Amino acid sequence: MDKLLRLQHWQIFIYLIVVPVFFPGGDSEMYYQIVWGLLFVLWIIKVDEELYNRLPNGVNLNFNFLLINFFISAAYLITIWLTVGGYNITDKNYQDYGWKVWIYIPMHLYCLFSFFYAIRFTSKAIASIENNRNVDLGYYGTYMAGLFFFPIGIWWIQPKINKILRTEVKFDEQE
Repeated sequence: MDKLLRLQHWQIFIYLIVVPVFFPGGDSEMYYQIVWGLLFVLWIIKVDEELYNRLPNGVNLNFNFLLINFFISAAYLITIWLTVGGYNITDKNYQDYGWKVWIYIPMHLYCLFSFFYAIRFTSKAIASIENNRNVDLGYYGTYMAGLFFFPIGIWWIQPKINKILRTEVKFDEQE
């Protein structure tokens, strides 16, 4: 897992953009997408765990909340992909989903919240470590934008993550 953490920005870009192009079509494509997505989520969790361990004192980030959000979102999305093959709700076909739309839409919004919380967590962790203090949105907003446009932003953010991961974890900073 340590090698996965320290991948170069171009290697991550290839994994995110090029690898999915070679997924075989048909029924097996869904399983490849799930495995690909789980590896991506595990990479994000491991990076955030390492960043969390290096945070300066006084930074208010909750790693357990991040994990809970990831688990609920991943379980929901995997369940949707495996049971109904995903969904495509539009203003023209929403009545076809019936009562399930009352589960799909709130859970989809929850997954969106989880996504933005993960972006905020990583961005604030990077900025806090670089500035060695708790920072506000003005310091980590550009990181959030880079992570939002992830396949492109990774060219700028991953070298910063690698630089941070090369530093040793100080014992007094761990909680």
